[in-house]
Amino acid sequence: MQLDQSQIIRQDLRAFSSAVQNLVIGVKSASISWNDQNYQMLFRSIQGISIQSKSVLDDGEQAARASEKFFEISQEQY
Repeated sequence: MQLDQSQIIRQDLRAFSSAVQNLVIGVKSASISWNDQNYQMLFRSIQGISIQSKSVLDDGEQAARASEKFFEISQEQY
């Protein structure tokens, strides 16, 4: 049961990572038509989100490993 939880966490992490990457790619592709100060502000904000998302991904991976460890311990026979 818990092993499934770690798989769900990792699936959610992949979806989150993909969404952030798509956001960054979308903003970068818009740079062709946006050569103003507003674009620069938007791009810096998106870069900040991208950097902060790494923390979310690291914490999520740690949660998945903890879930797996919990599952292993719960299966031990005494």
